Amino acid sequence: MHRSRYRLPPIGAALCAALVACGGGGPGGAQAPSPSAPPPAPSSPAPGTATGRAPGEQDVVFVQRMVLHHRGAVDLADTAVARASSAQVRELAASISAARAPQVEEMTSWLDARGEPVPAGSSMGGEDPADPADPAAAGTSNLEEVQELEGATGAGFDRAFLRLVVAHHEAGVAAAAAERTGGTDPWAVELASRIEREESAEAQRARDLLGTLGG
Repeated sequence: MHRSRYRLPPIGAALCAALVACGGGGPGGAQAPSPSAPPPAPSSPAPGTATGRAPGEQDVVFVQRMVLHHRGAVDLADTAVARASSAQVRELAASISAARAPQVEEMTSWLDARGEPVPAGSSMGGEDPADPADPAAAGTSNLEEVQELEGATGAGFDRAFLRLVVAHHEAGVAAAAAERTGGTDPWAVELASRIEREESAEAQRARDLLGTLGG
């Protein structure tokens, strides 16, 4: 199992890395539906293809970045489960953690089966910042909000967490949309569609909660 858990506080710049994780880290809502099983090793045809063709570089890079992105989301969400004052915010955080953790296992299995490297650790570990030209980096310049979260309590923490969820998920949706339209591996493209749909719903739920908490 490749998922790593980190204590977030103090978070600071490390959490900034979480917000851009799907744009960095090496080459390469609604309750989420149950993840599908990862495709078999290259010796067998991958789901949706009769040839079992090896995934393209874009597919591998996308999955590697999503491993880091999702681990960061789980670490952030678990912190909110422990610290948020609103029951609704804690519920959202718990659903994010429950949805993303199985997808991390799914993605690491996919990479392992193809002999591709699995990124170590979590996006909370301080990977290099994303290329600003990468669609995954969109909307992730949130240093002030990260600093606010670090020192916040009560409703202030809840609002800071929700703003970070929106930014983090917008980045994930952008990366997933790019893979969905440009990827070549059927399983990776289907995963991207799921991530795009699920994180869009979670981001909207965070926006709705922000509205009830005064933004």
